[in-house]
Amino acid sequence: MGLFWNDPDKDKKKDDKKKPDAAVTPLQKQVVTPVHVGEFAQASTIGAGTINEDAKSDASAYFKKVFEENNIPGPDYFEFRKALEKMRNVATDEASKFKTVFIGFEAMGLTPKTLVDTAGQYKKLFTDKITAFDNELQNVHTNTVGSVHAEATNVLDENKKIDEQMKALNEKKALNEKRYADLTADAQKNDAELTSKKSSWHLVYDNLIKEIDAHIDLINTNLVETPVSK
Repeated sequence: MGLFWNDPDKDKKKDDKKKPDAAVTPLQKQVVTPVHVGEFAQASTIGAGTINEDAKSDASAYFKKVFEENNIPGPDYFEFRKALEKMRNVATDEASKFKTVFIGFEAMGLTPKTLVDTAGQYKKLFTDKITAFDNELQNVHTNTVGSVHAEATNVLDENKKIDEQMKALNEKKALNEKRYADLTADAQKNDAELTSKKSSWHLVYDNLIKEIDAHIDLINTNLVETPVSK
């Protein structure tokens, strides 16, 4: 499974005739021009730092799949968390839910320390994944937005030389000015889209880590006499 997992049915609906290249990630395979980033540039009117619902959905599905595929053998935080989720709509406080769920797992040999230890292992797993995501996103940014900015700067420099040395090429200068404006606009658009994608993924990651930390605190508060360190 690649870093950027997608629902295969969702991809199929977009284009049944296209077959993905197994050698590249979904992030890379959809880059069709220097100013288009495919999967991570779907929203065309979003601003920098905004949250995109499609990106949140993709990130949630990805982290869920990572969670499931890396489930540590035996009862641990993963199973405990799933049991808690089933009680999400139960009208009682979190402490009572924790105690109720833990009673069943305690009979299977699960201890508060194991809960905290395995929760920490999952935290590290997700942190490694978001780091890998950031690295790949930075590479895409460099290869798309960065290259467009560089080309735009070169065009502007060329215009300065034209002004100084070749006044007869005014028509060439006008065409280059339009090209510069188009490139700059494309770069700004892609920069905003990439930033939005990153913000969306980090929001899902941050909420997941906060929830895990809250669970650890509740474990320490309600299930053990001596708190277990995170």
